Amino acid sequence: IEGLDIRDTAASILTATRTMAAQRGIRVIDRTEGHSLPTVLGDATGFKEILQNFLSNAVKYNEDAGAVTFDCTQSADDLREGFVRLLVSDTGLGIGEEMQEKLFEPFNRLGMKNTEIEGTGIGLAIAKELIEAMGGYLGYESELGKGSTFWFDLPIAMETSLTGPDGELD
Repeated sequence: IEGLDIRDTAASILTATRTMAAQRGIRVIDRTEGHSLPTVLGDATGFKEILQNFLSNAVKYNEDAGAVTFDCTQSADDLREGFVRLLVSDTGLGIGEEMQEKLFEPFNRLGMKNTEIEGTGIGLAIAKELIEAMGGYLGYESELGKGSTFWFDLPIAMETSLTGPDGELD
C-alpha cells in the first residue's frame, strides 16, 4: 500500500478507453479534468486493474453512440470521512434487479455468455477483492435499460483534497 496519484493512473487508462470506445461512437467524459485530485492509499497494480475493469465494462456493456463518465468526489452523502470516491457511469444496458445479487460471483456473465461481448465474468469479483484488500469499499447503482454507475472508495493519503479549477472544495 502506497500513495497513488489518481490523475496519472486515470489519464493513461482513459486514453486506452477512448480508443476502444471510439470504435462504437461512445464518448468518454472525464469530469475530473481541471481538478486537483487527492492522493489515495492503495496498491498501484490493483488500482489500475480496478479502474481499467470498470471503464472497460462501461464501454463493453454500453449502447453504440452512448457515453462513459469518469468522476471523483469527496462530497457524496454516503461517503466515509477520509475517503475519496471514484465513479464510472455508462448509458448502457443496465443490470436487472434479479441479476444484481450475482454481480460479484466469479465467472458469472449475467446472461451475456453467448453474446458478442467478450469477457470471462471474473473482473468484478477480482475488483471487489482488491478494493477490500486496500481498505476500500465498492458499490453500484444500475437500472435496466438506463445504465450503471460503479464506484469505489479508497482512503485519502495525507491531508489532500479534491478541488476544482476555482480552488473550491468539490
